[in-house]
Amino acid sequence: MPELSNLHLERFPEGYWIYHVITQQLEFNPVLWHSLGKHPDEVPMLGTQQAEELMDESSRFLYHALLLALQTGQNPGTVVLGYIDKPYKVTLSKHPHLPNAWVGGHEPLLLPEAEPAFNLIGHPSIGLMRLDLSTNEISCCDQAYPLLEFPKEQKLFTSTFLHLFQENDTLARLAEWLKWPKTVASSIIVDLKSAVSQAKWLQITLWYQPHQPKWLSGSVVDISSLKKAEEQLSMVLEGSQDGWFDWDLLADTAEYSQGWFGLLGYTPDELPKSIAEWKTLVDPELLPHIDQELIRQFKSNQQVGELHFRMKHKDGHYREISARALLLRQNGRVVRVLGANRDVTIQKLDLEARKQQSETLWIQQQFLQSVLSSMNDKVLVLNTEGIFSEVLSSDHLLQDTTHGNLIGKSIHEVFAPATADLFLKTLKQVIQGQEVAEIEYQVEQANHPHWLGARLTPFIDQSGQPVGAVVVIRDISETKQREADMLASKTAAEKANQAKSEFLANMSHEIRTPLNGIIGFSELLSETPLNEEQKSFMSTINISAKTLLDLINDVLDFSKIEAGKLDLVIESVSLMDILRQAIEVVSFPARKKNLLLDLNASEFSNFLHIDSLRLRQVLINILGNAIKFTEKGKVTLAARIVNDYPDRQVIRFSVKDTGIGITEENQKNLFKAYTQADTSITKKYGGTGLGLVISNKILSKMDSKLEMESLLGVGSTFSFEVSLLKGAPIDHTIIVSDLKKINSGKIPGSPLILVAEDSSINYQLALVLLKKFIETPRIVQAENGKIAVEKTIALNPDLILMDIQMPEMDGYEATKQIRSMEAFQEVPIVAVTAAALIDERLKCLEAGMNDCITKPIQADILKLTLHQFLEERVSSSSE
Repeated sequence: MPELSNLHLERFPEGYWIYHVITQQLEFNPVLWHSLGKHPDEVPMLGTQQAEELMDESSRFLYHALLLALQTGQNPGTVVLGYIDKPYKVTLSKHPHLPNAWVGGHEPLLLPEAEPAFNLIGHPSIGLMRLDLSTNEISCCDQAYPLLEFPKEQKLFTSTFLHLFQENDTLARLAEWLKWPKTVASSIIVDLKSAVSQAKWLQITLWYQPHQPKWLSGSVVDISSLKKAEEQLSMVLEGSQDGWFDWDLLADTAEYSQGWFGLLGYTPDELPKSIAEWKTLVDPELLPHIDQELIRQFKSNQQVGELHFRMKHKDGHYREISARALLLRQNGRVVRVLGANRDVTIQKLDLEARKQQSETLWIQQQFLQSVLSSMNDKVLVLNTEGIFSEVLSSDHLLQDTTHGNLIGKSIHEVFAPATADLFLKTLKQVIQGQEVAEIEYQVEQANHPHWLGARLTPFIDQSGQPVGAVVVIRDISETKQREADMLASKTAAEKANQAKSEFLANMSHEIRTPLNGIIGFSELLSETPLNEEQKSFMSTINISAKTLLDLINDVLDFSKIEAGKLDLVIESVSLMDILRQAIEVVSFPARKKNLLLDLNASEFSNFLHIDSLRLRQVLINILGNAIKFTEKGKVTLAARIVNDYPDRQVIRFSVKDTGIGITEENQKNLFKAYTQADTSITKKYGGTGLGLVISNKILSKMDSKLEMESLLGVGSTFSFEVSLLKGAPIDHTIIVSDLKKINSGKIPGSPLILVAEDSSINYQLALVLLKKFIETPRIVQAENGKIAVEKTIALNPDLILMDIQMPEMDGYEATKQIRSMEAFQEVPIVAVTAAALIDERLKCLEAGMNDCITKPIQADILKLTLHQFLEERVSSSSE
């Protein structure tokens, strides 16, 4: 017990006690303890009830009034208390150091036995009273009458006394106690509300003592302020989310406020009454930690303790509880805990969520920082005026090398004028349109030009308004160099492709030129009188040359497709005509093998839109393959309508044979370029392995593809579907293959034909063919294009057969020069070319020629061409 000042010790030689309001305990100093006949080693800290047991019965009612006054903050001044028949005058004062404590100084006093201290209390809020049991008359001290609001001049009886208060259960309990025949010491304490002043509450304490049977002793204390404080406290507690508790460790009991059991959904009767019961509601996983924490806090010198735990709600789930309490100690030992519990489940969830968000944000920041640190880009922020407000990453892409040097500077202070203007213009576009924009510019660094690329993204504030732009600057010098290298590579590739095309064209010309002579003269020679052996030899030569020509055509067609230069020429044609023409082309090899060639077709629309040349090429390729690999039986070409719509027809074409068939393994390689089904049959059947590949690529242009079914030793079926638009005939020039419609006789007259040809063999062939189809032709040779122009001017020919590849001047240039002269605008010029890779016909027409025929010259085609361009001119000149 901390000793008070020497002044207190000198003033109260018999000792004193200290009353702690919060703990409601009295602490006796050793002098007082000794005066009461107690040993100094006994515990000096007593509870109010223990201290009451030291007093005589006549003082106990006054003791209660005293404590009540002290709890309400009222100082009774001086009272008289008797301890074991030894009365003391007790002077009350506030403790000089402790805010919630009072000092009671004791002085010995001798009093009359009948009225101990009846008029010694002088505080207006405390009064003493005595009830005469024989007359039921009540006498009071001077302070009691105002408290009871009863006139001092009138006598006060028990019945009158009861009417001073409002009727309630407590009043009935008091009336019953007054009727009770008392034989032993007893007392009653009641809180009564005044019947006059609605705001006044009085606490009445009545004592009956057997050694004084004539009367009851009592006290009256005004507790209105205490009641008001209790009501206010109750309102605060009910309005708060806290639950208050009072845990008495010595008695191992606990009391709880209404709010406490509301936290967990229990009724007051269901709440734990001891620490053991309380632990049954705590999360078992936390019990070891709670025990350790309670022991730690109880052993420490702290006055306030805190604890966090989980308790089971009545519905079974756990709630997060935070407890904060005042630790009241006796001789250093915690004997009582007063505190509040708060449900912090939501707060903890929010805290955990914020913690998670914080951790996520931290991870994102670290990730962003790592990304920014690892990237070579520069990230900056520009405001709407073009001022740098932030620099987030590497600095080597700008002239300034520190963040501080850039922040606050304008675009024009950092970049060259032209670049700054470009930045500012783009910045305004980004802010106004709120769209991402990119620019590229050049800078000089270490006397070396660098290309930089900047990407500007709108920087939006919380209200959705643009406040600037985030700028990411990247060194794109390597990209620019790669683009330049790729452009150079593309140019080189195009040149190489052009060189390849030119090479193939030249090879075509060089190969077709001698083939023109071989095929032409062999056909002419076969029409002369020959014996059977000579005819056989001549047929072999002709077939070999045509086979070589077919191989060249396949290679050149494939090269054209690979170069992406295969374009479809759509025209309105009769599908039946195309089917018959395809059958006619392959009829000769079929007859030679005694194969039956069958055509099975539906009734199609009169005219369908398609590239007739390419469709015919596909059909002939498939039919040719079928005939090549079929030794006996038949080959059937079928075409049927799959779907007939108002504007189009979907037609399925198929070629079925009874040939050798194809194994499953070889079917995988069937559509690979330059690959044949089986190398073992190459020597027998020959070919380039391109026919089906070319056919499939042509069909892909028509949104179709080849399908195949084959069984080894039984035969194969190749099919495809195309969708063809219906329509009227398109006005175009169609090469008619039915030569029976052309006049079979020679062209009359003697037209002048200029043959521009540098090959003497091809010139001789042309000479023979022209004489075959014209009665008396006049034929003039021009060894190159330059001579062709000169002879055209000099002779004004009726027809010019113009070779394309010639020395000094090619056929294109010669034609252009001829067409440039007014007098020769109408002279027919027909190209005769061996170059079949590029779309030769189109180039010839663009140069000013009327038509184009390819080498080797086919006699029927030449005859058709001569009739087309000479008959009208010959007839008009003869007139």
